[in-house]
Amino acid sequence: MPVTNPSPTFHNYDVLLERVANSSREIIFFFGSALSLPESEGAPGVPSVAGILSLVEATLMDTPSAFAPVRDQPDEGAAYQKAFQQLQAYRGQDAANEVIRRAVFKSRKVTSSQANTQETLDLNSCRALDDDFAGWHLRPSLIALGKLLANHSGRLGKTVLTTNFDPLIQTAIRTSHGMYIRIMMHDDGALSQSEGPGIQIVHLHGYWYGTDTLHVPTKSEAAAIN
Repeated sequence: MPVTNPSPTFHNYDVLLERVANSSREIIFFFGSALSLPESEGAPGVPSVAGILSLVEATLMDTPSAFAPVRDQPDEGAAYQKAFQQLQAYRGQDAANEVIRRAVFKSRKVTSSQANTQETLDLNSCRALDDDFAGWHLRPSLIALGKLLANHSGRLGKTVLTTNFDPLIQTAIRTSHGMYIRIMMHDDGALSQSEGPGIQIVHLHGYWYGTDTLHVPTKSEAAAIN
């Protein structure tokens, strides 16, 4: 008889705790955009998909026809990928990177001295902001995560994978007096290429400055999907 793949079984919270407590394997965290979203309307944070789409639309405002196909997409995920396909086609990868820098900047605490910083988000400005840990807004979940990672090395929390572009995880770790190693990937790579003290934070789709940012499937990913 042919072997069929059974449907996955989902267990409750208590079973998860038992599995974690009794496993000898390293626990690797994986985080997506929900970790960086604003806590409420108008609060600091990386914008949602709708907010990112607004930034792309503003970038393409001189060419309205470029953004028009985005509105025809069936859902936000498809709209996001189409928006960056159009942006890269009409303005290039640098424009896509600039949109992400402006989005990440919205996680900064608002101060009068930084009112015009968003107009000059060049490499040096971004690097300086990256090192200004006190200037980033951390929602309670990020603060808790930073404490967990900084104070539990070894099996728990040695590696963090994220599709986010922002520096909020590393900021949370440093705020809790921990150390980290940042790895930026926007193509195939191996984690074994990096060694050193501290938590490994792997940015799977690139970082908010210094690398290109990935928003649409690569050829290898598309092949896997198909």
